Amino acid sequence: PEVQPDVSVTLPPVPVTLPPVLASSAPLARYREWDSIKQALESGDTVLIKGSYVEQVYLSNELLSRRQELPAEAFWKAEDLIADIQDYTRPTPQLLAISHAWLTEEHPDPEAWNLAGWAPLLKHFARSCKVGTENLAIFLDWCSLHQQPRK
Repeated sequence: PEVQPDVSVTLPPVPVTLPPVLASSAPLARYREWDSIKQALESGDTVLIKGSYVEQVYLSNELLSRRQELPAEAFWKAEDLIADIQDYTRPTPQLLAISHAWLTEEHPDPEAWNLAGWAPLLKHFARSCKVGTENLAIFLDWCSLHQQPRK
């Protein structure tokens, strides 16, 4: 068999143009600015989950339920969270957004594999922020937004 020599190919540069939404971060600001977050919480459309609740679910080897099925103690009350953030004498709640692909249409994490990957890190993150897990406010779409069916 004949051995082919190494071949080097040089391609012309390809110009890269970002879509307008990525070219400027201004349109994305609404996803990270405090006023937008505050508005979503005050409207009740979005809730944040207490880190201590997530930790409890993880340690109990349970699954996180969808928003409609979570107990009231799982959620931060919007007014409490906002007051804690604005009160400089209290530990400031740390806001986290956690995202992962849904493993099934019925439940994003039916065996709690993803939960087992990130829940143990909550206490370490909280410690690094000099707060406890009770001061973590977590956005997780399954728990933070109403899911279908909305009954």
